[in-house]
Amino acid sequence: MSRADHELARAEAQAAAARRQLAQTLVDIQTRLSPRALARGAVEEMRDTALEIAHAAMDAVKRNPSPWLGIGAAISFVVAKRWLGHAVHEAPPDTAADLADDPLSPSPPNPGTRDDR
Repeated sequence: MSRADHELARAEAQAAAARRQLAQTLVDIQTRLSPRALARGAVEEMRDTALEIAHAAMDAVKRNPSPWLGIGAAISFVVAKRWLGHAVHEAPPDTAADLADDPLSPSPPNPGTRDDR
């Protein structure tokens, strides 16, 4: 085998190795850019960001809890006010309208007449 044949064989081997490496690189890029991989990366990034925000918020509450207690009390007041408002404004089950619909209940006296029997 001549020197040119050796150089040609070596160049072909290098080209084949470069093609294999390029093919593997393309597979890696396709894997990284697949919708599932992108979504997974986005979810992980959001989770990490949310954890950082939560830790920062907890540190802020630990350093100065007074404003947070006030916010909690205000939210509790709004919820309790709405709940109590529904409880207070709800008509009891034996209202005059229910009694008027009941044929067995006595009718209320008519204010224009006297019943002296």
